[in-house]
Amino acid sequence: MVFIRLEDYESVEIAPGARVRTPYGAKLMPSHLELDEGCLVPEHSHPHEQARMLLDGILEPTIGEETRICESGEMFIIPGGVTHSARPLGGPAVVLDASVRCGRTMRSCSTSTFRRPGNGQPELRVEPVDTDVRGDGIGARLR
Repeated sequence: MVFIRLEDYESVEIAPGARVRTPYGAKLMPSHLELDEGCLVPEHSHPHEQARMLLDGILEPTIGEETRICESGEMFIIPGGVTHSARPLGGPAVVLDASVRCGRTMRSCSTSTFRRPGNGQPELRVEPVDTDVRGDGIGARLR
């Protein structure tokens, strides 16, 4: 069994005001996502399915064409390949995300493309670096 201390993992800003820490094991990839008030995790998709639990705050996720308001303790599942986005409401939010790693490296299932419609900026691609940052056989950084 492996015990994880989030402070041992690098926090990476994936969008302005959105930071993630993503340790991973042989097959499971949990992520701890902190969202500042007023931030937006832009519309994006990736091939793997995700399960999310809102640990703190109020969150407005959009999954495909459906938007809901979720409160602390609620969970939702994002099917693989479905476009989704999220923003906290009325303050910051903290989300626990879990997905299954695909294959030997994370690259095949974890690359996310954030679309930036209408602002003239190119798409932002977030790809995990398959690096053991702690030297213990688990761990991840994004670039």
